[in-house]
Amino acid sequence: MTLTQAESVADLIAGESRQAVRAALRARDGALFRAVMAVADRLMDASAHISAWIDYPEEDVEEVLTGELSARLAEARRELERLAATYRTSRLMRRGIPTAIVGGTNVGKSTLMNLLAGCQRSIVTDIPGTTRDVVRETVRVGDVVLDLSDTAGIRETDDPVERMGVAQSRSRLESAELILAVLDGSRPLTREDRELLGQIVSRTGPGQETMAIALINKSDLPQALRREEVEEYLPRVLEISARNARGLEELEKMVAALTGAAQLDSTAGVVANQRQMDCISRALQALEEAGEALEQGQTLDAVSVCIEEGVDILLELTGQRASEQVIDRVFEQFCVGK
Repeated sequence: MTLTQAESVADLIAGESRQAVRAALRARDGALFRAVMAVADRLMDASAHISAWIDYPEEDVEEVLTGELSARLAEARRELERLAATYRTSRLMRRGIPTAIVGGTNVGKSTLMNLLAGCQRSIVTDIPGTTRDVVRETVRVGDVVLDLSDTAGIRETDDPVERMGVAQSRSRLESAELILAVLDGSRPLTREDRELLGQIVSRTGPGQETMAIALINKSDLPQALRREEVEEYLPRVLEISARNARGLEELEKMVAALTGAAQLDSTAGVVANQRQMDCISRALQALEEAGEALEQGQTLDAVSVCIEEGVDILLELTGQRASEQVIDRVFEQFCVGK
């Protein structure tokens, strides 16, 4: 068993979603190992070619063409970058996505929380400001696990206890990776609603997409909120009725698309933990240095040193050249005897 396969067993035990389990099974079958070794093999071939051409000039060794070598390095970097891009999604699939349900008072946040949790986790009343503390629950929405928080309704209030709850809501809004912004479709968009939507948009920089879905709730009532008004702030808008469980299937699809779960191809290899990601990052750095050395006209010896460093790091990832310390750290994840 390779080191990545051993790590996959721990991930399989801890997996809380079908996506996480499928990714762990693919890793156990060697998907990540094969993807990494395919890159390492190509790099070893390139390094061997350079060594043979330099060390045995009297032999009929094909000349190392810098253009072809540069293309090889670029291809290896692209594959490692593809693997690196899987880490964030796979991490979220395993640990659950920190998600905040936010919105004004009496918009249906607690009803949505109870719907997703499958039980009454939050108290639901017609009295504004019922939810004071943040209520948390781990829920599964389709294939995605959410670490879900139901927060206090965001509004101006003189109640000191409710004010503390609102402060917690704003804090959770800033720290959550996914936001479910609930709006009351039976009433026009309020000033507080606009401020909340603006705060959600401001969390990300220019050109970046906000991990947020606007949910226009109470679609079972006569509607006074125009969808177009909300789309001015957030591109993903869904009309639901949390009370009648309407729109849940569409929400599952939207969450999967937004978090990347729908696009995660575990058959091509997935980076599953921080150790693997660190190795990928260091290998990419070594290959970038190799490419820079080639562009700057340095000797092929110098280029080869960088390539060999990248290979060593990839072999460390798979466990073929990992130290005992690294291996011990991997197996600390298992609770032996329990």
